[in-house]
Amino acid sequence: MREKLKALGLSYNEQRVYLSLIKIGETSVGDIIKDINAHRQSVYNALEELEEKDLVIKNKKNGTNHYKISNPDEFLNNLKKKELIAKQLGEEISEELSKSKHEHEINVFDGRGKIRHFFFNRDKKLPKGSELCVISNYANKYKEVLGGEFLSKEYNQLLIKRNLNIKIISSELFREEFTKLSEELGNIKNRKIKFVPNDLINPMATEIWEDGISFSSFEKDWFVIEIKNAFFAKSYKTYFDFLWKTAKN
Repeated sequence: MREKLKALGLSYNEQRVYLSLIKIGETSVGDIIKDINAHRQSVYNALEELEEKDLVIKNKKNGTNHYKISNPDEFLNNLKKKELIAKQLGEEISEELSKSKHEHEINVFDGRGKIRHFFFNRDKKLPKGSELCVISNYANKYKEVLGGEFLSKEYNQLLIKRNLNIKIISSELFREEFTKLSEELGNIKNRKIKFVPNDLINPMATEIWEDGISFSSFEKDWFVIEIKNAFFAKSYKTYFDFLWKTAKN
């Protein structure tokens, strides 16, 4: 029983005093001291703590304080109180963290596993029907890095399920690659591809969504840099919209 009392947060002296009251029943401090052979002040301190936890009740009889254990259900009530306090504390901490949160966050993902995880989880969290804008010369490289099966099954199905509006801009040089990849993945009504002259495309792939942007390099070392910043994303989206207007189907 002592181990259970310890697990419920009772100190060593509180455990001894509580167990003594179970054994003796309602009694005075003197009887408890004799039973557990403890210092008087230690017993008083333990009784005071047990009273504060509503685990012990104090009654005065003939001018002398007597103590007895309260309803054991108080253990459960105390846990419920602690749970409520913990919940309130968690909400307060979350609120403070949100106030102090930086306006931007930068993450780097390298290697196939981490890159897959980034793309999949990002698009899974995007609101249904939201827009994802891509500037990229990578078609076959996406397939190489993500893996053909993952790209055609898991990832492609996620894009369909989330009903994302995907706009892709690539250079004329890669028209054939993107056309072939689109046919392999299946023509999705919300996926549109346009092409611009070769010298207008950055070697790194850029993806833009409502509150973030990513830059991907799939050459010698595969990596993705994600920047979470709504203002930054909005600025790049303006550039994307300009290219989209001038690009050709």
